[in-house]
Amino acid sequence: MNKINIIVILLMLITIGGCKEDANIFNPPITPEPPPTPPSGWSYQSSGTERALWAVWFVDENTGVAAGDYNTMLRTTNGGNNWTPITISGNFTSFSFTDNSTGWTTGHYGIILKTTNAGLNWTAQQSGSSYTFYSIFFINSNTGWVCGDVGRIFKTTNSGNNWFACDNSNMVSLYAIGFVDSLRGWAGGNFGTLLRTFDGGSNWPIQNQTLSGEYRAIFFSGQNGWITTAGNAVLRTTDRGNSWFWGAAAKSLESIYFISPDIGWGVTLTAAILKTTDTGNSWTVNQGELNLNLNSVYFINPGTGWAVGDLGTIIKTTNGGE
Repeated sequence: MNKINIIVILLMLITIGGCKEDANIFNPPITPEPPPTPPSGWSYQSSGTERALWAVWFVDENTGVAAGDYNTMLRTTNGGNNWTPITISGNFTSFSFTDNSTGWTTGHYGIILKTTNAGLNWTAQQSGSSYTFYSIFFINSNTGWVCGDVGRIFKTTNSGNNWFACDNSNMVSLYAIGFVDSLRGWAGGNFGTLLRTFDGGSNWPIQNQTLSGEYRAIFFSGQNGWITTAGNAVLRTTDRGNSWFWGAAAKSLESIYFISPDIGWGVTLTAAILKTTDTGNSWTVNQGELNLNLNSVYFINPGTGWAVGDLGTIIKTTNGGE
């Protein structure tokens, strides 16, 4: 190789190196944007997934489960500092536990699973349905109900070993079910449909509450009960469901949880968290900067709670969400 060729090659390398330096000058490294600020008093926990989470439940301050779309089931044993995926198949919508070990989950295609070790392992139960179930509720370790698409309501009296269909001629989707005792319960869903039973689920007549929208969540604590709607209205009882009256919540509540008859929280599809300390007479809105759906909320004591939502979002509070 002659001297001229060597000089040309050296000049090319110098030019390329200079271009790289110039490129770094005009294209500096991009700094990732910080995540949106959660509601005041809440902080993020890493879920390890971007799948939507629809349900969360804790059996104590350390051990809990969260679940959602596309085979997503997560479990923590340290209050949510770490979440471990559980190998499982299904799209999950709801949890119900009756003690620190025993619980059930439900979801699409009639799936019902049971755990006896706080969510570490799950065993399939046969519902006899292929429809989606949106809500599951157990009043004790033996007796429970699920509800879902086209008005389907199923009941078990032997811990889920057998499920049988309840008599319900209404064909609208039912999103929530809850009982105040083993006989009296309510189920709500589309088109203002609110059903009640006073015989443990054998019959489900319509309870007329003149609502045209959706009922989204049902919760009972002591004598008090709440049924939320897709509007800002909340249906309330203070006498175990013998009579009901309308209240307001400032926002539509997708999920609610009461730690006592007075203190409760609700989450919305606009990522707001609402809190009441007077049985739902008034609600304080805690918004933050999140722009996604929060789908479920659970509190283990007046200070400690979790909320889950879209994109694998899990947030926790240790001060009651203040």
